[in-house]
This record gives sequence, structure tokens and C-alpha cells, in this order.
Amino acid sequence: MMKLNDYERTSALWQKISVEITERLATCRERNDSALDQEQTATLRGTIKAFKEVMAWADVDPDIDI
Repeated sequence: MMKLNDYERTSALWQKISVEITERLATCRERNDSALDQEQTATLRGTIKAFKEVMAWADVDPDIDI
């Protein structure tokens, strides 16, 4: 899975992308709460999953002490 480094994670571009994806996720979640058929629901859930995967690029992996 792709991960952003510290510089990328704090860049203005990533911040702008993050805001846009967060807004799109909110819209998708609202639509998911409405009456959709099974195919529309599956498609929408796939879109939500993809957006969440992109947002996870900025997650910092926890340090593991051995």
C-alpha cells in the first residue's frame, strides 16, 4: 500500500486533496443512508472504500518496539 512521507503528508497539495476527499466521503455516506437499490448501494460502498484507502495513505504507522 502506498504511504506518504512526512513532507508529502504536510504538503499544501495533500491538504487540499484531503479536504476534497473528506467532503466527497460525507456526501457518499449521506447518499448511502438513502433508499438505493442493491447495485447502487454496492457501487457507492465501493466508492467509499476507495476514498478511505486513499485517505489511509497519510496514516502514520505506529512505531513497534522490540
